[in-house]
Amino acid sequence: MQQRQDETIEKYMTGAMNNDERRAFEEQMAGNPELAEAIRVEKWMQAAAADQEWIALRRQLQQADQRGGGTNRPFLRPVWIWTSAAAAILLLAVWSILHIGRPASPPDYTAYFEPYPLVLQQRGETSDRAELQETYGAGDFQAAIPLLEEWADQDPGDITPVFYLGIAQLADNHPEKATGYLQKAAASETAFAEQAGWYLALAWLGSGQEEKAVAQLQTIVQTKTYRWEKARELLAVIKS
Repeated sequence: MQQRQDETIEKYMTGAMNNDERRAFEEQMAGNPELAEAIRVEKWMQAAAADQEWIALRRQLQQADQRGGGTNRPFLRPVWIWTSAAAAILLLAVWSILHIGRPASPPDYTAYFEPYPLVLQQRGETSDRAELQETYGAGDFQAAIPLLEEWADQDPGDITPVFYLGIAQLADNHPEKATGYLQKAAASETAFAEQAGWYLALAWLGSGQEEKAVAQLQTIVQTKTYRWEKARELLAVIKS
């Protein structure tokens, strides 16, 4: 009797019934709370596990139960219930390890990064650095980096090429190389100090130094300096 009920449930769950059989079974289920509960549990377990895998497991459990000689047992058999619960707990544990327990990846700094425009203010600088202006303006940062390095070597006291070296390295996806340049620019008493602070936070974030990035962003928000609203937005994303 029990085996027949199990086969009927399986036929219903797998969609093997025709329309008349399905309608008759659902009418029977409406007047049998125990049967309805069995279907509800079966649906829940199939959602927790892969459908076909769970059906195969259920068949194995039925066969094992039949080998044990139990044919006149309550409709919801304890062995089946506890095995089902164990399977659900195992699935939840695996999901927790893969999803809940996994540390969230830090946000991508490139989503918040825009190259700072090249500003050449000193007399004659624009014409002297035409190639730099062309490569940097075209977004060819690989070509701009050696030109900026040459400029920094020629004039060690000028913070401008240092600042732009940090920007160019960030744009070229080398945040770890950008941090040194941007730290120096952020610590300077120049017009680029505030801007360098924002880009330094992105460089810290991109190089995996999240604590330093958070501290830098908090300073920007507290002092309401360059890009402080973006800094506040990024802090919220990091902490979420």
